[in-house]
Amino acid sequence: MKNGEDMYFYMVIQGRCVVIKDGQRLCGVYGTLGEGTSFGEEAILFDQRVRGASVLASGKVVLYRLSGAIFRDKMDKDELAELQIRMRKVIKVFDTLSGKGYHTCFTFFLTIPLISVNNH
Repeated sequence: MKNGEDMYFYMVIQGRCVVIKDGQRLCGVYGTLGEGTSFGEEAILFDQRVRGASVLASGKVVLYRLSGAIFRDKMDKDELAELQIRMRKVIKVFDTLSGKGYHTCFTFFLTIPLISVNNH
């Protein structure tokens, strides 16, 4: 990733992806992302520039991609702050339960309306 690059949130629409952390493919529920899962939530919520893991396509994959910059620009500041608080709580619970700090592989859907934006 280069300086100034935007970060993205991704939703897996079709196909499967594998999760790589520290050069190793994660096993079990942490290691495979299928249809209906998502990743990159911390990048867009917190403008985080360092990824905790890599996600690689395992064959043909269709993804939706949402720009972090556009997401933060279109979100009401209070709504964004509330989402950040909720995400920090989820990360804390997940890290406590897993005992391994794999929160970067936790997948969920943000329960917010989708924003339609035309890029020029």
